[in-house]
Formats: sequence, C-alpha cells, structure tokens
Amino acid sequence: MMNNIRRSALASLEYSTDAKTWLQGKGERFIRKLGITEGQSILDFGCRIGHYVIPTAVVVGPTGRVFALDKDHDSLDFLIKNAKKLDLDNHIIPIKTTGELNIPLEDDCIDVVLLYDIIHIIIGIDGTLKPLQLLLTELSRVLKSGGLLSISISEGHLREVNYTKQDIIDEINKIFTYRNLFKEEIMHWDWLLIGQVDNFFLA
Repeated sequence: MMNNIRRSALASLEYSTDAKTWLQGKGERFIRKLGITEGQSILDFGCRIGHYVIPTAVVVGPTGRVFALDKDHDSLDFLIKNAKKLDLDNHIIPIKTTGELNIPLEDDCIDVVLLYDIIHIIIGIDGTLKPLQLLLTELSRVLKSGGLLSISISEGHLREVNYTKQDIIDEINKIFTYRNLFKEEIMHWDWLLIGQVDNFFLA
C-alpha cells in the first residue's frame, strides 16, 4: 500500500527528474544495501532536501525514526512538505540548527549516521580538521555501540579545502573502525551518479 501511495504522489513532488527516479526504488535499494532495517533510528547529518531521508523513512517504517538535521531551514521545510505528501512525516524528525556541531540527541540512540557530501563543508568552517574531529566525537556519542557511520565524499570538494580522501579516512579511523566500501548509483545534489560510499562502525 505504501509503495502505491508513493508512486501516485511522486508526480506532485517538487524534486528533480533524477530525484524522482531515485525515489521510485533506487534509493530504497541503496538504503537496504547499507544494512538499514525496519524500526531503526537514523541520523542524516546535513540532509539538505532529503534525498536520503525519504527512502530511509520508507525502509525503517513507522516504528523507526529518521532525524533530518540541517542548518538550511528552507531545505528542511521543503523536505517535510514533500514527506507529508508521502505520509512519511510522522517518523521524520527535522532538526534545525544554526551550523553548530553539537547534536541535540541523547547518547547511544542512533543505529546509523549518514554523512554524505558534507565533510568538505565541515572542514571549511575554519580550513582545518578540527571541526571534523569535533563532529566525529559527537557522532560517536549518539551512535549505539556497533552502530554504522556511512560517508560519501567527493575528491573534487576535498581538493577545494586542500585535503585528500585518505586524510579523512585516517581521521575517522581514530574513533571508528573501517568496515567496507562499495560503488553505487547515488544522489549528489540533484543528480544521479556513480559514487563511492565508505562505511565504518563504532566498536
């Protein structure tokens, strides 16, 4: 029933053509490949307009929760407006920030963190790795033991802030343990493309 409702509502969504293709099933398949399951609690840090939030909400279902965090309040409003059209807004919780790295969630409450296309922006706060270090510490606080941190970073964006992907991997490995990577069709802003996703777990 949910899938039928979603298909009928897709035409009314204010997303790009690629995003609508993603929401028709590609996004759900990607989320399930990460290992996300029904009933889990997920944090999408820097979610923008919700390309990952919406398929994640479908996968975790009404017994799960998706925390959608962003400093762009207009993007979060856009996300919730579209989520309502899909009957998903009841288990999507928007978190509007002003760009701070403190996360207003309890300790050990999150199963999976999505950190997609945002790391270069975090580094850009002051041009060093210190903001990323602070964020990773916060993510380790809210993640449950054994929880997953999934990242996607563009080499091009990292060059803009004068760091390499290995620099980022090394920093994350100070707190988390590298699990795996895979190449997959993902959303990058409003476009579908083949990207690489790296996954870590919290021991």
